[in-house]
Amino acid sequence: MTNEDPEKTVPFTRFTAVNDKLAAAVLELEELRPKVATVATLEQTIASQAAKLAEANERADIYGTGITDPEAITVARALHATLPAEGRPPLPAWMKSQIAEPAKAAKALQPYITPPQAPAAKAPEAPAQQPAAPAAPPKAPPPPIAAGGAQPAPPPGGKITHTDFQATRGKPEHDAVRASWRASVGLPPLPAKT
Repeated sequence: MTNEDPEKTVPFTRFTAVNDKLAAAVLELEELRPKVATVATLEQTIASQAAKLAEANERADIYGTGITDPEAITVARALHATLPAEGRPPLPAWMKSQIAEPAKAAKALQPYITPPQAPAAKAPEAPAQQPAAPAAPPKAPPPPIAAGGAQPAPPPGGKITHTDFQATRGKPEHDAVRASWRASVGLPPLPAKT
């Protein structure tokens, strides 16, 4: 027999039950560690994407003011940064206020927000007798409509609008219009259909 106090001893069944629970908890903890690392990685990704979204939204708001010149935006950012931090409006709102009153705008920003003044042209001296204005050339008739009611494809190098392109969808000349459009915007031709 041992000299242990029976009140301080733990029955073996209780000991094994607690030990099993502890082993299960340790095992579960080890299974959760990779998930915790994944959550941390996702939190960093979300923070990064949120920062990119905020930057893109600010850029869109800046472009919404009508100023799209990168140099003008750089100048505006620099001028905006010189304003006192307390009470400083957001950059797009400040730019809109500068555009609203170009005369009161910052001097460095004025060339970008005021339209250039055309120099006043001298009035030409009136000749004694003005020649008659040439007659306007007659308007060209609209292009003939091809069989089936479809408009022919614009000539290569001609201006093709999205509407022209959509109008040919499902028609025989669609591939020719698409090839002409790709060439007009400098894209390589599509591979031949097999």
